[in-house]
Amino acid sequence: MAQRLTYARTRVEHGDHARAIEALQTGLLHTDPTDDLPALDVATANAAALLAELTLTNDDPSAALPWARWACRSLRRLRGGTSPEARAALKVLATVYRRTGKLPEAADCYRDLIRHHTLADGPRALPTLAAQAILALVLYQDGRCVQARQLLARATAEHRAAYPGHRDGPRLRQELTRMRATCVDQRHGHPDGVDDPPHLAAAFTDGSSNHDS
Repeated sequence: MAQRLTYARTRVEHGDHARAIEALQTGLLHTDPTDDLPALDVATANAAALLAELTLTNDDPSAALPWARWACRSLRRLRGGTSPEARAALKVLATVYRRTGKLPEAADCYRDLIRHHTLADGPRALPTLAAQAILALVLYQDGRCVQARQLLARATAEHRAAYPGHRDGPRLRQELTRMRATCVDQRHGHPDGVDDPPHLAAAFTDGSSNHDS
């Protein structure tokens, strides 16, 4: 399986997803991703994670879901939740959940990802802030716009402070502006300034951001 995984990764680097998928599927032919038993080795778990990612790239999130779940569960047991492999698999699973419309499950995955990135890299690391920003998008998509805006506003402010001039800064600010404008256009009636700096500290200490109207 380690050889198949290396071959598949090489094919991906050359843009040959079809052969990569074929190699992974052949190696995992006798594996049932819905089984409660995790993978016995890291190579098999990583192969499942890559298969899920490539299947998702081919626009088949439903087929990717069981492989993503199984890979994530297996790598968490084999490597630990903060390992790079487990975090990569969790990111794939979160994306699959989002693409299949399972927004609460996606949000839970991104919360776990934020926690693991924080433990591994720190609260202001780029992967941590990126996961916070995507969680905000998921929450907004799920109708929890106040919480989403507050989270994105905080992530945007921390990103600007830690990485001034970074290319992602304008995109974060534009997305926050879009959220605010959508709430106004749809007449959500949120109090003014719910995502302004003076309100953010209270929102993330007393849990008030969890109660959207």
